[in-house]
Amino acid sequence: MHGLEMINRIKDVTRGEWVPSPGSVYPVLQEFESSGFVKKTNKGRMVKYSITEKGKEAFRVLHEEAGRQMEFMDWVMKDDTF
Repeated sequence: MHGLEMINRIKDVTRGEWVPSPGSVYPVLQEFESSGFVKKTNKGRMVKYSITEKGKEAFRVLHEEAGRQMEFMDWVMKDDTF
């Protein structure tokens, strides 16, 4: 995807609640590229980004942690003695 595609995808996924600005997206993409999480490919005037294996592994770890946090929040919401 290119940066504008990412911005639009975030907007769609959050149902318009969050529309990040290019000024917030591109610095994060640069940081992710420096860390080896994404790879940048120039296609003419367009720059496309793709996730690397290192990025996929980092995402898996974050996804697992988010799942554990959701389980905890479910427990708190169900347990009225908390």
